[in-house]
Amino acid sequence: MIWMTIPKRYYRYGIAAEKDLFDGIRDEDSVYGFVLPAQLIVDQRMSLSPWLRERTFFIDPMTHVWFSDLCDLRASDGKTFKRSYEKLRQEYDSPFSDLSPPGGKLDAASILSSPGKLEHFIASAERVVSFQSTYVQDRIDEEIVEYNRILAEEGYGIRDLNAMAQDERTKPDRLVLPYVYFTSTQTSEYELNKRIWDWFANKDRSPVPYCAMIATSEPSSDWDAIVRDLKGKVTQVIVWFSQINEQSSGADQLIRVRKACSSLAKNDFHVHLHSGGAFAMGLGFDGVESVSGGATYGERRPMTLVEGGPVPQRYFIPQLLRVFPLAEATFAFERLGLDCNNRCCEGLDSDVNAFVERFFPGKKDTSWGPTWYTKLHYALRFAQKMDEIWKDGKSTGLSRLTEMMHAAESAGLHEDYWQHLNTWIEAYSDR
Repeated sequence: MIWMTIPKRYYRYGIAAEKDLFDGIRDEDSVYGFVLPAQLIVDQRMSLSPWLRERTFFIDPMTHVWFSDLCDLRASDGKTFKRSYEKLRQEYDSPFSDLSPPGGKLDAASILSSPGKLEHFIASAERVVSFQSTYVQDRIDEEIVEYNRILAEEGYGIRDLNAMAQDERTKPDRLVLPYVYFTSTQTSEYELNKRIWDWFANKDRSPVPYCAMIATSEPSSDWDAIVRDLKGKVTQVIVWFSQINEQSSGADQLIRVRKACSSLAKNDFHVHLHSGGAFAMGLGFDGVESVSGGATYGERRPMTLVEGGPVPQRYFIPQLLRVFPLAEATFAFERLGLDCNNRCCEGLDSDVNAFVERFFPGKKDTSWGPTWYTKLHYALRFAQKMDEIWKDGKSTGLSRLTEMMHAAESAGLHEDYWQHLNTWIEAYSDR
């Protein structure tokens, strides 16, 4: 089986200011959709609800954080949960709402050992899924009574009007089932995931498709077993390898990522790779249909990371397919020159001082401006560069990566700047 498409790019929503950024990027080639962490949307419900209209998105329910002692959900006082997670656990209700702050966590083995606890947890899993399709309360919902009054005069019944309102509500493109992070298919955490998949497989199908999240450390799991356990239960799968960093992982690790994704795709699953950067965007040839990551970050999202928020200022060097902080970005810019014709980089030419002033002004500029420029540059130029590399097929794409690597080496850049390209070329090559 041969796949020839460049994966669609979803961005993981991080901070409220990013809404303004993405308002200026409406083409689907640069930004196809968004991943919304549940703890952020429950905290920003009023501002996000109207913003999501006519946008493609899905919600990460973030249920894994309630099972791991490594996920620190404590507020600054050390005695309560962080505000957004406190809201989320109340939204999900019991057993999440029964946890005692600040260190209360759920235990997969304990849930599985008790039929009552398992039944209770499955009921909460239904609320987790329901939350994703109903949290966006548009004005249609707020004005349903008025619609009933006015349109009833035209012969509609109340049931019809409620159905119309439901149809027009902003909904995600998939409903992500609750998930627990696992390290092996032999663990209680994996078994609890299976029970969740089994339960929803026996429910009436939703108009919005169910999607399983495979959250694990790295791609050494038994993928034949995972395929068997998922077959006939869902058609969409999100894969998240929390310990894989595209820039530093070896070729063997990245090859296992490819094989994991292709094993799912070959069995007719629609595969989304979560927390992926430039390497992941070359996996369309292995059946990956979409990839999510952050704007100026995304090569790895650790399982222990529980919040969004600002990240250090970094600039995407297109010739290296990497983001860099000030010193490394400036050095690479000096050696390779400007490779961006978008509005974020207008007027820079190869002026290093102008480059630093715009993207790294330091403490003298605390506005959103520099961050806005770096994120806009990343979103626009990243998509363009992926198209330039892969649009003519895999063989040509590998040749272009090789040319980029040699150009960087010839420009006098240390191998630390470009060695990942060599690793990627090895990992992409068929074995």
